Amino acid sequence: MGLFSKRRSARTLRQTSRRANGSVIGSHVAPRAGRGGRGMNAGSVSFRSNRRASRAVRGEVSNVAAPAAHAAAGVRRTRSYQGFEVSANRSRRARGVAVALGIVLALAAVAGGVASFIYLGQIGSNLELRDSDARSALVAAEKDKPRYALVSMELGAATAEGANSGPDLLAVVRADPGQKTLALLVIPAETWVNLGEAGGGPIRDAARQGDAALVKAVSSLAGVPLSHLVKVDERGLLRMVEAVGGVDADVPEEVDDPLAGHAYLAAGRQHIDADSVLTLLRATNLSKQGLTQAQIQGAFLAELIAKTFGAGDARLSTALLDRIGSGMRTDVSSGDLLKGADAFAALSAGDIPVSVVPGSTSVSTNLATKGVSRFLIDEDAWSQVRAAFMEGGRAELDPAVASDVSGRTVEVRNGAGITGAATAAADALEQAGLKVTSVGNAEQQVFTETLVVYDGDLQPEAEAVVRALGFGRAVKGLGYYAYQADLLVIIGGDYRPIS
Repeated sequence: MGLFSKRRSARTLRQTSRRANGSVIGSHVAPRAGRGGRGMNAGSVSFRSNRRASRAVRGEVSNVAAPAAHAAAGVRRTRSYQGFEVSANRSRRARGVAVALGIVLALAAVAGGVASFIYLGQIGSNLELRDSDARSALVAAEKDKPRYALVSMELGAATAEGANSGPDLLAVVRADPGQKTLALLVIPAETWVNLGEAGGGPIRDAARQGDAALVKAVSSLAGVPLSHLVKVDERGLLRMVEAVGGVDADVPEEVDDPLAGHAYLAAGRQHIDADSVLTLLRATNLSKQGLTQAQIQGAFLAELIAKTFGAGDARLSTALLDRIGSGMRTDVSSGDLLKGADAFAALSAGDIPVSVVPGSTSVSTNLATKGVSRFLIDEDAWSQVRAAFMEGGRAELDPAVASDVSGRTVEVRNGAGITGAATAAADALEQAGLKVTSVGNAEQQVFTETLVVYDGDLQPEAEAVVRALGFGRAVKGLGYYAYQADLLVIIGGDYRPIS
């Protein structure tokens, strides 16, 4: 060790000794008169052993006696370490407590995160589409493009007579996250479509072949790619309505259908709760049957979506998803559903355009299919409705195009002498929702074209009959034709077989 190091070491030891003498208390030995000297005071201190005395001479003090004045004052306490080390220990303890607290908080945060993750995982498991082949038919949405989802609800029935297989409510939701807009297209469950090898049938029957078949059938009809499927059963709907405290919706006409449920609903805006929602959405004994039912379903669904995705206590949350439970199944993750609630939170029901596939309901009178309801699409009006929906709006239809012939009466006459023409035309008109009051031959078999005769303001209905037949022309009667029904159809030489 060099000279400089030895001097530094000796100086350090002396400073240590002086600081120790000034910091300890509880001694019976009087202090030295002079505190400013350079000598050590080890010689005036009593020790139990020579080893401790030797260490004190070298300045290595760990327990020394302080002034006797303190003893006279009645103070007698001993410290194990020097005073200057006590403050250091306090700092170290404070740092240790802070670190320990931080660790505890971090562990609590991790535990909370793990619990949240498990909770969301359980909700996601409840929502998962199990035993479904839907994904084979769903198409990934294009980036920055509107996406389409199919909502399929099975509502059950109040009686065995009113039970149907397959979904009772079908709606396509158009979501545009960029523009923060939603639009609905409701498809009557009895809409008659081509089901491939199964032939023609109501679109609800596609579900018998699986979710993928239903997705394909709806996608083909609506002309849009479907990226998601949401399936809701009777239990899930009831839980959802209960969770949001009911929905206020417009009911266009009174609902009193024993086959749908026990509730009676008057026309007008009213509160729909879990006790009445199933009756409302199931009812079919309405003025325009399938068309009115679809309009009611669409209005209710818009109100429910707005309340669920809007602000307030009823807003979509993990708690709400947990309450719905397995009553709703979808390929959409719970996280994406919650993001959707944020994206469309500002929407009200009035901001969601609701369109309905246009057409009319007919009930078959054939022996083989007697009582089967068919909703037949008005193709001309449908092209307008579909185009408007794909743009995120609602079509304002020309009254002549949007007319409904459900319940109108018609007489059918064969004016061309074509065997079976009048009967075939009558069957087609019944499927379109008209009531055929008589079928026979015209007084003369000289008509070269088919005429649909009307009087008064029934031209829109006459035009709709022409569209239903696929041929002919609407003409005003002006007293030249005798008939008792609302309309008269005279089959002419332009007749062609009706499919």
